[in-house]
Amino acid sequence: MKNFSFLKQLDLFGNPLAEEPDYRLKIIHAMPQLYVLDRHRITVPERQKAADLHEQGGPKFKKPVTKAAKEAMATDNKMKGFSKGEKDLYAEVS
Repeated sequence: MKNFSFLKQLDLFGNPLAEEPDYRLKIIHAMPQLYVLDRHRITVPERQKAADLHEQGGPKFKKPVTKAAKEAMATDNKMKGFSKGEKDLYAEVS
């Protein structure tokens, strides 16, 4: 994000990133040069709250879950309660 130091306004409306918890505060902290985020002026209290969240080691952005990872999780959930041998056998026939 440091490569975009020229940005003064940023609009993430409709971007999946905007669904992350506290994303606005994280963006404010990561890009202190911004004046406007999502068509709303960034306030001093927001900047302070963003700094406080960062100091507390607030939650980081989640990595996107790939389709393969979702399928693996679904298979793992389906296979709960099976022994390792049963899981291996299932993996061979599927």
